[in-house]
Amino acid sequence: MRILFTVLFIGLYMLTHAQSAAVVVGHYDSLGRPMADEVNSFYYRIDSAVGNQSASRSYYTKSGKPRHVSAFGENGNLKDETWYFNTGGLEAKGTFKYASAVGPLMMWYENGKPWAQLDVMQKANAFDYVEFRILEYWDSLGNKIVNEGNGSGRIDLGFTMVPHSGSGRVDNGYKEGVWTGGTKLGSYDETYKKGKLVQGVYSKEGKIYNYTQIEQIALPKEGMEGFYKQIAKIMNYPPKARRVRAQGKVFVEFVINEDGTVSDVKTRQGFHPACDAEAERVIKLSPPWNPGLQRGVPVKQRMVLPISFKIG
Repeated sequence: MRILFTVLFIGLYMLTHAQSAAVVVGHYDSLGRPMADEVNSFYYRIDSAVGNQSASRSYYTKSGKPRHVSAFGENGNLKDETWYFNTGGLEAKGTFKYASAVGPLMMWYENGKPWAQLDVMQKANAFDYVEFRILEYWDSLGNKIVNEGNGSGRIDLGFTMVPHSGSGRVDNGYKEGVWTGGTKLGSYDETYKKGKLVQGVYSKEGKIYNYTQIEQIALPKEGMEGFYKQIAKIMNYPPKARRVRAQGKVFVEFVINEDGTVSDVKTRQGFHPACDAEAERVIKLSPPWNPGLQRGVPVKQRMVLPISFKIG
């Protein structure tokens, strides 16, 4: 998702704000993991920050074509974003808060045909399941399945922010009645009323899972409040950062595995190297969490949490 900003535009933006600008370039594989090998990376990303505002642009390494661009905006607030396929065509466009779409979201197939227009609900907090209305939907052949929020048939949305695949009826943008579908490992039957899941049954490898939530986000066993209290006890303010009175938030990305253990800890967005390293250290010391669930089945989940550093 990308709104293209030229180097000239970014330069003018930085000059008008009379603040020191920070620009960071990183290289990543196809799963978004940092790479030291620039040549064999899947894409590279340029993160720009001015004061409390930031923007990012990423490009496919081999082709040099844009992959994703986010507009300048205050950290933690809504930003316009656009994504592109590596062939250069539009993939999706909308407004995002961190990794979650909010409001109107338009998506396209790689062949350039429209895929879906969604209305993504604002989450009450970062741990809620992403809910959305299906306003328009076309299959890969261009046949319109949902028109102005109404229709029925097979709907496949392979977009990471709003994954969905199944067959059923859409009424005023909401799933209604019985929906059936499957994944690579199993199949499900779910009942909806005005878009809300009433009940679901998932069958995987001979096991049956009953659930009333499509997804449950991984959470610390002691709850988020207890988690942050524990971090406060073990976290040390780095002397190097304290001497220059560096303050801010480090957004740390990590994975909660199926057994609740923490792995793949890295800084997603930092403000001082010493504080970034300390934030990573305390996350690595976290005891096992309650793992995330999808249709009742434990799954890996990638998380991003802010760790605050404030003098006094």
